[in-house]
Amino acid sequence: MEAAARESEQRYREVETALAHANRVATMGLLTASIVHEVSQPISAVAINAQAASLWLAAQPPNLEEVGKILARIIENSNRAGDVIGRIRAPRQEGPAA
Repeated sequence: MEAAARESEQRYREVETALAHANRVATMGLLTASIVHEVSQPISAVAINAQAASLWLAAQPPNLEEVGKILARIIENSNRAGDVIGRIRAPRQEGPAA
């Protein structure tokens, strides 16, 4: 009976370990998806705005006022992407000890 109890406890620990691992993997997947989304949005906006700026520059006559506005948006979106990366790389702030 004692051997059966030890075996049961061992199986419990194995299942608990596997569940903890699966939870960590799932959490990492969610975190990765969130980061990709947060960085992809401003980068996509930069690409779209750069294309628009090219069109305004190619117009006859070139619309430099619109190009200036678009360049400001490109800078803003580049900074947004940089901010996301900066938050990821920043040391984590630890809360008060419990």
